[in-house]
Amino acid sequence: MTRGAHALLTAFVLAAALLGTPAAAHALTVGACTITPMKPERVSSTGARASAALSCAPAPPPGLRAVQVEFTLYGDDPVGDDRLGTLTHGANVPPAQRIRTNRNIRCDEDPIGADELYAKVRARVQEAGAPFSAWSRPQRTSTVRMDCD
Repeated sequence: MTRGAHALLTAFVLAAALLGTPAAAHALTVGACTITPMKPERVSSTGARASAALSCAPAPPPGLRAVQVEFTLYGDDPVGDDRLGTLTHGANVPPAQRIRTNRNIRCDEDPIGADELYAKVRARVQEAGAPFSAWSRPQRTSTVRMDCD
């Protein structure tokens, strides 16, 4: 490879790293629970939903641990992302489960062409009747391209 070609390839790789799609979200750890956000999924011609894998350390007696997970769906745009909707899922928690938003969020955010969506997910936990913990910092999923009408 020539020196010029190597420099061009290096510049391209650096630009892609700076402008590329963010990596998949890291798991959130809140109290004794770990929440792993998943990419948004298309569930109808006009709707998408978000989900997360949830696992908790052995629980206190049944009904004494609750988790709230907030999903906010965004349209990924070059100039300012569109906030498409927010849903909160709350549950008394078995040791492990997959949770999904209980209704779809309209996903047609671009008038022409495919839609590029990502979710930001945050969570909080309540243990043994104590107040809920503070909300965690949101984690962003990677962007998914889908066709919504």
